[in-house]
Amino acid sequence: MSVSDELNPLKTDIALIKNDLKNIERFFDKVDEAMDQMVAISQDIAVQQKVLETFESKLNSVEEKIDTAGRVAIESRFAFKEELDDHKYRFKQAMNEGMGDAQVAHQEHNEKLREWMEASRERTLTAVNTLTKEFDMKIEEQEQRVRGLERLKYYMLGAVAVATAGANYIFDMMAGK
Repeated sequence: MSVSDELNPLKTDIALIKNDLKNIERFFDKVDEAMDQMVAISQDIAVQQKVLETFESKLNSVEEKIDTAGRVAIESRFAFKEELDDHKYRFKQAMNEGMGDAQVAHQEHNEKLREWMEASRERTLTAVNTLTKEFDMKIEEQEQRVRGLERLKYYMLGAVAVATAGANYIFDMMAGK
């Protein structure tokens, strides 16, 4: 047997090994590409998470402002009640001290004061109701935005799952499974 006949199987084996190495190199190039894509997706998800956290903090801030406005409204109602009680006390004192025409004048004054208080109360209630409606609309708007962001998050998670499944399928096909 000649030397070239002995080298032919070796050359064939070397060619097969080179071909296998090229296939392995292409496989790892695709793995690297898939990993890069997964890193990019992970970064996008991290950005979305940060956006959600920022939105949540803003929503908490709005809730705190609404709570504060509610407390201010209650405090102003108590102050208004105290002021009304004070006016009633002073009016009764003036009525007891007055006589004849003074009583009539005080009664007229009391009626005007009551009408003013009712009008003031109505204005206050209208203002409180308007603020409540505005806050409710803002809360609803914020809730819609949160729902939209949550849907986007789930779409992104679904896309990552599909991309991962696709990459696994490609890897399985390449591995011959």
